[in-house]
Amino acid sequence: MTSLWGIVIGLCVGYLMWVLHPAIKEAKARKVRAEVDRIRGAYASQFYIPNTPPPPFFRERILEYWRQWFPPVEPRTPQQVAENAYRRALRK
Repeated sequence: MTSLWGIVIGLCVGYLMWVLHPAIKEAKARKVRAEVDRIRGAYASQFYIPNTPPPPFFRERILEYWRQWFPPVEPRTPQQVAENAYRRALRK
């Protein structure tokens, strides 16, 4: 029974790291980018366009890949809702 609690606690810590670590890194990076852009903008004599945003985290790319191959069950557009209703009516 003791090892089961260790597994549960380990999974909880892993989940927290999975969720919180990217959010903390992104908040820090956003602050640093804003400060750099502010400093560069003050010295620029013409209109300054900030740096391009960084690529998404690996975790977000995995989740996007998952959404692409396993889309949600509920329809997203009115056309899909109407098509589902039409197919249900045909089945009855």
